[in-house]
Amino acid sequence: MVMMKKWYIILCIIFCSVGCQQGKQQSAVPVFNLDPDSCMNELDISGILGDTVEVIKLETTDDCLIGQIDNIRFTDKYIFVSDLYTAQRLYMFDRYGKFICTIGNRGAGPGEYSVIGEFLVKGDSLLIQDYYQNKYLVYDIVKRRFMNDIHYKTHHSGAVTLNDNLYFVSSYFKSPLGDYNCFEFNLETGKTSAYLPFVRSKTVEQSSVALNHPCDYINESKAFAHYFFNDTIYEIDQSGIRPQCVISFLRNTGGNDYHSIKKEGKIVGLVHLQQSEKYMLGIYTLGNGFRYFLMDKDALNSMSGELLRIKKLDNKIMLGEFFVQDGYFIFKETISSLKLWRTYFYKSKFLNLSDKQKIQDVIDSSKEEDNPIIFRYKLKE
Repeated sequence: MVMMKKWYIILCIIFCSVGCQQGKQQSAVPVFNLDPDSCMNELDISGILGDTVEVIKLETTDDCLIGQIDNIRFTDKYIFVSDLYTAQRLYMFDRYGKFICTIGNRGAGPGEYSVIGEFLVKGDSLLIQDYYQNKYLVYDIVKRRFMNDIHYKTHHSGAVTLNDNLYFVSSYFKSPLGDYNCFEFNLETGKTSAYLPFVRSKTVEQSSVALNHPCDYINESKAFAHYFFNDTIYEIDQSGIRPQCVISFLRNTGGNDYHSIKKEGKIVGLVHLQQSEKYMLGIYTLGNGFRYFLMDKDALNSMSGELLRIKKLDNKIMLGEFFVQDGYFIFKETISSLKLWRTYFYKSKFLNLSDKQKIQDVIDSSKEEDNPIIFRYKLKE
């Protein structure tokens, strides 16, 4: 069965991977055309967002000082936030932003990690990746203690969990199982299956250009993965891994040489992608700059812009990464950036004046060194 799945994936890759240089697509996989030359100055996503925004101030304490948020996960009761680059810690808040605890510490003892990588929510458990030790630490959210470790052999830069499986998404890295870009790890049996093979001679530089979040969820039963220099987006569910769609840039990509593409100002590819049931929202690079795009998966149409804005929220500009989770659009802002934004508040540009008051209250009650603020909009599906 595993070999049959491997051959199925190989055939899919032959028919639907990297077709943009030929200017046509030869499979039934949906194709989203994205034309960088028709990019607007601004991409306003107000139309896909709900009427009001949730503003969550993360409590600041001596034990909770966040430098830079790398990832955010919401559950029914909690918010989990990781800071990989400054504090190297994972924080737990209630749904109102009140600080509860820090989960784990750096070290080599039980329940400690050398370097945090991914973290996943699975039921009442958190799975925290120790990036250098090739393991996940399992933390019981209810009992608030570490239970055990899950060891793995395949290096990866992203992961999702669906039912009894973990899916590890590589970025053209070698592994003991061979050169594959996705691995299925069964939590019950410990068995690992490999998918999406790649040719090492053609990906010499690609592993050094790993994406920050190469995979995420569409809903509770489906996830997706994308890879640098690959225009195919892959869907993951319990039945396997298959091409979901192709993003076709209507311009020659100039081949697979990252440095020459960057120097010539041509498209390098996707650097960030998030999905809901209806929408794809992402970032791609063009030369040294970024471009933002929104795709309607039902209508197979797209829009792109040099800036990403929410006009009904006083023309708020999105800076950095954003998240789409469980039908919500999520972004974060530092207090210093919010204080600067407040200087340019215009009453007529807030569709909902209560949003303005919420943001104003948070800014007025905060110091510049306080933890970031989380904004959360319901998506119109």
